[in-house]
Amino acid sequence: MAEGGNKDVPATQQEQQEGEAARKRTLKFSEAELETLITEMVPNHDILFGRSSHKVPETRKRRIWEGIQAKVNALGVTHRTVEVLRKRCTDSHTRVPNTRGMIGESYIRHTEGHRGFTMEDIAADEERELRYYGWRRYLPWCKVFTLSLLAGVLTTAIGVLIVSLVFKEYLRPYRDSGSSESSNSTTTGTSPLTGSTPDITFKFHCSLNHTKEKAFQGGSIQCASYRKNSSTYSSAEEMAFGQTLHYFQSEISVCTLTIKSGGLRIPHWNLNANAHGLVIEGIVWVGVVEVGSTTAVTYNASMADVLFFPRNRPYWIKNIGNISSTIVLFFSTSEEPFSLEVNDVFFTTPEDILARTLLVCNL
Repeated sequence: MAEGGNKDVPATQQEQQEGEAARKRTLKFSEAELETLITEMVPNHDILFGRSSHKVPETRKRRIWEGIQAKVNALGVTHRTVEVLRKRCTDSHTRVPNTRGMIGESYIRHTEGHRGFTMEDIAADEERELRYYGWRRYLPWCKVFTLSLLAGVLTTAIGVLIVSLVFKEYLRPYRDSGSSESSNSTTTGTSPLTGSTPDITFKFHCSLNHTKEKAFQGGSIQCASYRKNSSTYSSAEEMAFGQTLHYFQSEISVCTLTIKSGGLRIPHWNLNANAHGLVIEGIVWVGVVEVGSTTAVTYNASMADVLFFPRNRPYWIKNIGNISSTIVLFFSTSEEPFSLEVNDVFFTTPEDILARTLLVCNL
């Protein structure tokens, strides 16, 4: 006896029997064992190996295998375990519905005739089973695809709804909430000047030569634009065009500036829009006062030159050529372009304030 209580116990008779049984498991299956195995397994084939076998509880399948094991071991050839029997049925494609392998051949030899089944019958049953379960194996993937499709459609619908709510004010036509007179003339198309309805084409077409001309010392300006006071339009056609620009928020108004030779468009500000200019004819001298600068930016511009005047930046234009100059101006607004000239500021400013501003006297 060794220290620590460890003893060398001799092998018992049961252990010897188990060792002999383990050696006997390696023996090949006899004809009687194969016949018994097949005879007991065929009625339970669908439960043990069928396509729906995964739905059968393991305890039930275990009981069936133990019953088969008991009948095979009753032959007395050797002790066969459940695992050995299951492996014998599945190795090398030897499952009964397959007509290959030792078990398949034994099944034909031992069951054909006295059991009423043939391998053709089993193959037909398998084919019917395949047709029944064939398309059903794709059901999980179909469910995943359907759910993904529904999720995509729902996400797209929510995105479109959000975009439509966010950009609602930009996508719908603008309706003026101003004077009732302007609103009425826009919807009915009737001119408050003449009481007549102009041709609908004038909502999308306007001749600048027939618009109201605003004169200044040294030149004039004509605009095809919206005017808040409809009585300032010179014609029903001009009003129809201007109100169309405003209704659809065109964000652009067009004017033509004509300056005589030596004439000057005095310094002024565009208070509600930026302005682009295209010189059509003549040579002009342009000055723009930049914020924070003590001097103005000046340059000469001739035909085909493009000018830019930022909002709230004073600028002037002088014709330095021998002929009249013409400039097309584009204002970035669908409202009435509003400009403030320097002389208007001077005329409305008290003299003492103006004197202090210009530093012409000591007060």
